[in-house]
Amino acid sequence: MPKIVNLTPHTVTILNSDNQIIKEYPSEGFARISTSSQIVGEIDGIAISKTVMGAIQDLPEPDGESVFIVSMPVAQACSGRNDIVAPDTGPTAYRIDGKIIGVRQFARY
Repeated sequence: MPKIVNLTPHTVTILNSDNQIIKEYPSEGFARISTSSQIVGEIDGIAISKTVMGAIQDLPEPDGESVFIVSMPVAQACSGRNDIVAPDTGPTAYRIDGKIIGVRQFARY
């Protein structure tokens, strides 16, 4: 069984179909993508910027033993790595007042 390492800034809560917590993975770090902003134009005197994605930061190399939970943008940037998953915040996620309380599964990109 692989070790699951949560590299998002918050605890990832996994729920069953009855909305009961079956697993919680506390944050153990924060993998992210560096960004920069470029001004690409203006409208009515207001600048328009474009966010440019850079390098992935603080994501360990595959070690053959761990699966890393990361944000969706990081997972998308790492498509093809079988050791990367993201919380599936799509229609199966459990929400209260629009806030995600937990997810039922992981997603791979």
